[in-house]
Amino acid sequence: MPVMRYVPWCDQAMERTCTLLACVVVAGIANAQWTNDTLQNTTIRDAAQQPAVTPLMCDGPNGSTYVSWFETQGGQYVLKMQRLDADGYLQWQSDGLLISDHPQNSALFRYDLATDIDGNAIVAFQDERSGQLDIVAYKIGPDGTFLWGADGIELTAPSSTQGLSPVIGVLTNNDAVIAWNANSANGSWVALQRIDPMGNVEWTVPHTITGNFNYTRPKVVPTSSGGYILHYVQESGGGFPPLSTMFAQRSDAMDQSIWGPVQVSSRTIPFFFFPEPVGDGHDGYYVAFQTSNPIIPSESDTYLQRVRGNGTTWSTEGTELLTGTTTHRFPAGAGLIDDAHGVLVSLKVTDQAQSSSGISVQRSDTAGTVQLGPNGTEVLPVSANYYDPTDMATTTDGGILIYREGAQSDGRIRAVRVATNGATVWAPAIRTLSSVPANKDDIACGGLRNDQLVTVWSDDRTNDGIFAQDLTGSGSIGPVGITQFHEATELMHLVTDPADHPEIVPSDPRSVLDLTLFDASGRRVLQARIRGRSRMDGWDVPTGMYLIRAVTDHESTTLRWCRP
Repeated sequence: MPVMRYVPWCDQAMERTCTLLACVVVAGIANAQWTNDTLQNTTIRDAAQQPAVTPLMCDGPNGSTYVSWFETQGGQYVLKMQRLDADGYLQWQSDGLLISDHPQNSALFRYDLATDIDGNAIVAFQDERSGQLDIVAYKIGPDGTFLWGADGIELTAPSSTQGLSPVIGVLTNNDAVIAWNANSANGSWVALQRIDPMGNVEWTVPHTITGNFNYTRPKVVPTSSGGYILHYVQESGGGFPPLSTMFAQRSDAMDQSIWGPVQVSSRTIPFFFFPEPVGDGHDGYYVAFQTSNPIIPSESDTYLQRVRGNGTTWSTEGTELLTGTTTHRFPAGAGLIDDAHGVLVSLKVTDQAQSSSGISVQRSDTAGTVQLGPNGTEVLPVSANYYDPTDMATTTDGGILIYREGAQSDGRIRAVRVATNGATVWAPAIRTLSSVPANKDDIACGGLRNDQLVTVWSDDRTNDGIFAQDLTGSGSIGPVGITQFHEATELMHLVTDPADHPEIVPSDPRSVLDLTLFDASGRRVLQARIRGRSRMDGWDVPTGMYLIRAVTDHESTTLRWCRP
């Protein structure tokens, strides 16, 4: 507990100085980019005559967020990026950092964005600079520096006439393995290349997955000591659509095979479904996938499978997450909570005609046994309102589900938090991130960090643009004040943003800090003296934005705090 000392303020000169400082800082807060206006949101890119589409996002360093997108410029697509800090401030030029304006195809294809261990962004996509569609990769530092050169790294598979849909795996030694679909008149295969942190391509020619069938849709799952598992799809059958079967194989840091290929499941997946494996923390992974109902094959169903670090699986098929024959079920996000609670999966559930939709969750333990009964837990009932879950972030006690309500052309973005038993946590249960009726697409969120979750999407409210919104673990949006004020010194910081009280951490644990709490108008509210790390349990103040000023004999600093 902190030692609390409430003192009258007597020095008028000091009063004027602190009030002035408070006003300056409050002015900074007023211009923060996060907003609590669901009709406004934070604009990343929205310019007339320059449609911005297909955004991707990933978590960056210090609570920041990287966002990439394609936009039309000069009659063709160019790739741009932006970085938002934890407060929602744009860190690069307002129209985005131009990554590549090399020739592009008239169509856009799947691409990938990831953060490496050092907090740099890696983006891999395809363009036609070589005269055909081929893969290129760039690494961008938090300050916008092009770490792999101004033109990135070109990746081409010998004998291919096209490279598409790259994916990025950042390994534990900070190497990047980039895998993609290589194509020619003779078929499709998976190609992959390893790049070290400095941008050196490590293999003379890409490694490949080839055979008597087509091989597509790779994903890279990092394992310990710089190794990885490659998850991919074999397409067979000779007709359309092909039979799509998932396989996996594991390699060590020297790219020597440890095991595989092994068949992930005897059940096939649709030709349009791209699996998203989730690491299990033990050199294996979980994967939730769409397949057919075992009783009525024309209905869609969702299974979960675990591929262990030794290449074994739960069972031949995996675990069916919801049972029954009256609904379609589609996977909408999966995440590992921990070994004790297992994996939480969000599912879209529709009626037979797929004209009404709801959201359910299921949780499986690490052995493949469902924990929420054969029907899971219904979060939102199947309704003509049409609830379409798009992403999920796990928490220590459940997860936060992001979803679109309404038709894609006229949708709103909302969120709901669930516990490990699927019960909703917030009251009211539903929180709105964007209430603008617009065509919303590519809705994705990051992870819950410092009690903050960032969601990014595209919509056409005015032009085709890219927008973002923050959300706290307690369900509030807008300025959160959990990061240090930009001009403050490194005297202290807030490690967490507790629901009721701030926790102050001096940089020097022996420091004695005199704290003053100001409200948003600059009025002094409370004072206290603390020694070392302290949770301010005595600060029972109304909801709102506050400033915390800390003073020692030699320096001072100011932090923002939002009381939810």
